[in-house]
Amino acid sequence: MASFMIHLAAANEYLKNHDIDNKEDFILGVLAVDLAQDRIKSHYTKYTDKTDLLKFLSGKVSLEDYLHENNVDTDYEKGIFFHLITDYEFYNNFLSKEKIEKLDYTTFKEYIYHDYESVNNHVKSKYGVILPEKIKKYDISNGDDNCYLIDRNELDNFITSLGWISLDDYMNTKIESKNLI
Repeated sequence: MASFMIHLAAANEYLKNHDIDNKEDFILGVLAVDLAQDRIKSHYTKYTDKTDLLKFLSGKVSLEDYLHENNVDTDYEKGIFFHLITDYEFYNNFLSKEKIEKLDYTTFKEYIYHDYESVNNHVKSKYGVILPEKIKKYDISNGDDNCYLIDRNELDNFITSLGWISLDDYMNTKIESKNLI
């Protein structure tokens, strides 16, 4: 999953570009998915065998399963769905498949968390992220500018692009693709 800082930055961008009545509920929904006791359930994970890392990452989030079991009617639910879209896009379209296919799960996990620590200050300052009290313990930065998997410019483009997505269009696309199967 993307880091709390990336999720909140993307949520801030989304809130700039869309009318959300209860911004606090939206942010609470964005955070709830990673604060859940069982992240496999909260992310609607389909595939948990880590031996095929690309397959594992592509199955980390099932938007279709979420939509099958939930309505996205409230701002809180919109926040949850936005979080899931962010993770889905992060694993399936942002991270380089060429880099990932050369790694095992343990190395991937080490690299991605190193990269989160490396980009946190950048993300926090560029996107005005203010961490709610309950997740301040996740505000870590190692000050190391080297990243293995995350390029800061590409990350900025990724965060900005998430700010412009349409949840309705995304829901309709995912529902239509599920109906075709």
